[in-house]
Amino acid sequence: MRIATAILAALALAGCKETANVNASRAHSAHATEDAPFFVGRWAAEEAMCGNAAWQFTESSISTPGHVVCKFNQVDNVGGVYQIDATCTAEGPPARYQLKISYAQSAGALLVEGGPFQPIGLVACR
Repeated sequence: MRIATAILAALALAGCKETANVNASRAHSAHATEDAPFFVGRWAAEEAMCGNAAWQFTESSISTPGHVVCKFNQVDNVGGVYQIDATCTAEGPPARYQLKISYAQSAGALLVEGGPFQPIGLVACR
């Protein structure tokens, strides 16, 4: 009986930790609502760049300070990583790209991979 109680307690704590991780990543996302993906808001390469060099993420697009604009065609959440089919304009005609957006809990940063830019880590603008 003690073993069963210990296992149930461990599972309950693991569930609380998972909820805390989800809430922590949402807390780092500026302007995110309860139903919005964790990446919605303003992010920058460094906190000091939040003024005029922030990336703006919505549920359906990204715009960067480098004038790259991506409109999302399809967004899939696969195990906490957003895989996005997007059409981006970056110094040329629009082109299709595959993006991946994840949240690195240990670094407190958003990781954006794919698209017309190099992989980049971004911090939330407050």
